[in-house]
Amino acid sequence: MRLIFVILLLIQSTQAICIDDYGMRLDSVAHKIYNTKEYATLESNLLTIIRELKKLPKTRDNVRLTLKAQYLFCEIKLFQFKYDESLPVLLEIIEKSNTYNLPEYTYKSYLALSMVKEYYGFFTDARKDLNNAYNLATFHNMDSIISTYYVRKASFFRFIKQNDSAVIMATEGIKYATRFKNTKDETDCYLLLGITLPKSQYKLAAQYYNKAANLFLQIHDYEGALSQYYNLSKHYLNNGHIDSSEYYYKKLSEINKTLFPRKEDASLFKLKSDIFSAKQMPDSALKYFKLFHDSTLKEFENDKSAEIKKITYSYESSRKEDIIKNQKNWLLLLSILAIVIIIFSFILFRKNRKINAQNKIINLQVENLSKLLAQKETILHEMHHRVKNNLQNVISILEMQKESIDYNNIEELIRSNQNRIHSMALLHKKLNRSEVDREINLPAYIRELTELVMDSYRESQKNINFNLNCTVQKISLDKAMPLGLIAVELVSNSMKHAFKGKSNGIISIDIFSKNSSTLTNFFYMDNGIGYDFNTPSSKGLGLEIINGLIDQLDGKIESHNDNGFSLSFVFNHVTL
Repeated sequence: MRLIFVILLLIQSTQAICIDDYGMRLDSVAHKIYNTKEYATLESNLLTIIRELKKLPKTRDNVRLTLKAQYLFCEIKLFQFKYDESLPVLLEIIEKSNTYNLPEYTYKSYLALSMVKEYYGFFTDARKDLNNAYNLATFHNMDSIISTYYVRKASFFRFIKQNDSAVIMATEGIKYATRFKNTKDETDCYLLLGITLPKSQYKLAAQYYNKAANLFLQIHDYEGALSQYYNLSKHYLNNGHIDSSEYYYKKLSEINKTLFPRKEDASLFKLKSDIFSAKQMPDSALKYFKLFHDSTLKEFENDKSAEIKKITYSYESSRKEDIIKNQKNWLLLLSILAIVIIIFSFILFRKNRKINAQNKIINLQVENLSKLLAQKETILHEMHHRVKNNLQNVISILEMQKESIDYNNIEELIRSNQNRIHSMALLHKKLNRSEVDREINLPAYIRELTELVMDSYRESQKNINFNLNCTVQKISLDKAMPLGLIAVELVSNSMKHAFKGKSNGIISIDIFSKNSSTLTNFFYMDNGIGYDFNTPSSKGLGLEIINGLIDQLDGKIESHNDNGFSLSFVFNHVTL
């Protein structure tokens, strides 16, 4: 009896040791999945472990280890975008985990399954799998790993272009990831926020990229930090902050030199070329673009050489082993040699095709860069032309003022002219920012211009509010110039005359089109003391300018003098 007890105890201890050994082997594979790209070796190790585990008795612990190995196998397939190979394994994991009541792997498999269905465009089914994962996690109180669900849900919303929902999910995921120290999920959430936030919040997006980079540095994942600094540099460059882009490029370059002192990264050359291009330094941009081109070709050549060495080493090792065997294995050696030659030829074919494709892309980029330089020259010429025309407008206004009798105050005369010139200068500033489509953002232009004029006339004891409602977002420069000058004259007149004896006031501008029409309504109103626009005796230089500009727009004027002053006209905002 005592002997049987000792034997059973030894068997139980052996099984426990065996389970711990498999657990450590699987943890090692899980760590390498995120830190190496030797997927073929990892797959081979996992398949060996799965075969060994299936030979053991089907205890709950053995089944749990088998499911873990199968799930890691699916993760490798997903990293390689081999979704069709992972699908049947995931379904098998869900079935077994439900049978043996192992909800953690059911939860993980539902999340992975949603990714597969999302990839193939089955969005309704993908959403159901995400909901199943969430219900399972809440039912079994899996708060420690629920951050993975929020990462997956945020990615799903981003994929179907519901960015607001994606931001909400990623933000919620950060709470759980930081609480339970799930660094990978926290990093993924920061990355999703950086990618998903709208362009207007690019500064906040940059903060999230920076947080992701700091997390990578904390866990000594320097390649991950490199990728984030690259994102930050590119992000600031795309938003016109060249100095910030150069700052993160320098950090990126320093880390890259520390990690790979003998390796030249082609992507860094490309980024530097883009920075010089943004700084309008075409010679430097072209220099680094050529370095990018040469480095890319060199990398392809090195990859091809390494692949040849690898195949040659494999062949020589096989031959040495076969020589030791008896002569009957020579036939097998010849077969292996033939297979190796076929594989080698196929790899070379694919590499050459890839190089040719890259060459086409590089040549196209060079051509696009040349077109961009030509476009810059054209826009610069147009800028000079517009400056000349606007200076002529200034001269015409000054000539008109020589004959005006309304200006007894030289300070008022100078301030009026300053505001008119500000209107033209602001338009040139907008032109420089929108030089590609040669249109400007009308609401921003009118608001900035109006506030500038109001500030020049504002009195400390008066509270004048400005309201703008503009549904026409883009407008050509030819239309923007007269509209800006009209706004300057109207606001100047209101600030000077409309609110005498009043401590509060309102100025409103409405610019809108009805039913997608090209005809646009311009409506101006103040609630001041009132003004009769149609009385000839009250007209001055500003009103002559307004009439002339409205005629330039082919507009028809309507003016009212009830409860303040209002003026409206209709014009065609599309340039023919």
